Amino acid sequence: MLGAVLATVALIGGLALAVGVVRSPTALAARKERLARHGIAVTAGGSFRKGGSRGTDMLRISYEYAGVPHEGSIPCAGPTGCADPPGPMSVRVGPHRPGEFLADNGHTDDSASRHSWPVLVFGLVLALGGGALGTGVVAYRVQSRRAAAPGAGPP
Repeated sequence: MLGAVLATVALIGGLALAVGVVRSPTALAARKERLARHGIAVTAGGSFRKGGSRGTDMLRISYEYAGVPHEGSIPCAGPTGCADPPGPMSVRVGPHRPGEFLADNGHTDDSASRHSWPVLVFGLVLALGGGALGTGVVAYRVQSRRAAAPGAGPP
């Protein structure tokens, strides 16, 4: 029973990760478009952080909207990373979700957390492992029932 539960959790969890990663670029594009159209321009300050969590140069963005301070990190634009410490910049802030922003370099507040290839591979491996475990559990149960059935022994 435990094997079937683990197989089901692994299969569903892996597929959910893989599908979520595939849908992620679509959701990011929709967020960028929404903020570009309906976002309110706010002046933000930025500070430079070399080699963030995955070795990516990052900009720490801080701004104030409706008297409330907000912060977020985005990757630096371009192949050269952050060439100079940033000065004041314009970001477009979501009026109903002021923690969401679109920077001039095209990155959003959650661009830094979207590393899809490793998650996609992990999701697919997890789903394949769950499928293999589930197949093994079903095969074992079928074999056990055949062996336990009356007259199933050798002649």
